[in-house]
Amino acid sequence: VVSSSPAKPSLTGLPNYEDESTEVLHDKKYTIATVGSTDWIRQNLAYVKDGFGTAYFSCPAMLDVFGAYYTWEEAQTACPSGWRLPSEADWVNLCKASGANEAAEMAQIEGAAPGLMVYTWFNGTPMWEYYRGVDASDKTHFSSIPTGYATLSGDSWSFYGYKQYAAYWTSAEKDGEGVYRYIYKDKDIVYVGTAPKTGFAASVRCVR
Repeated sequence: VVSSSPAKPSLTGLPNYEDESTEVLHDKKYTIATVGSTDWIRQNLAYVKDGFGTAYFSCPAMLDVFGAYYTWEEAQTACPSGWRLPSEADWVNLCKASGANEAAEMAQIEGAAPGLMVYTWFNGTPMWEYYRGVDASDKTHFSSIPTGYATLSGDSWSFYGYKQYAAYWTSAEKDGEGVYRYIYKDKDIVYVGTAPKTGFAASVRCVR
């Protein structure tokens, strides 16, 4: 659990790349990674306003570190003008660039996770631990970190999967639920899952 003390939490180790650029989106500066013909923001979107989106354990200081968590319905409109929520096709192309031999929509994609993951430290503690066969290379400059996900319990959010999962909404839906992509700490697979559109919250990366 993150303390609500005034001390500012710190994320270190995020590399700087020569070809990266920056943009201010929703009044916050983000770095941009270009993968093929698609731009991706390298940090989790951190836009929270009037009950839209939530910070990790409701701690505002965590927005600059983990970004915000959104329901699928919130995610559809979370990206600023000129940007959008990535589709399954966007994720397939990203995973191909990351080194996957085969990649298809609505299917797990083997071999893609290491090229999306980056070794970073939160308050001095490693986030992704090293596992044989899952050596984070950040080949795509996507810079995924394991911030987990949240589920709604009554009127409040409960958070799970820190240091284990990275979960990102897509614009797709299946059988009335939202589709998300996720990475698990000791697998090289980019998985696909579905969750309720309002009772589950994940991270958002915007594309254009």
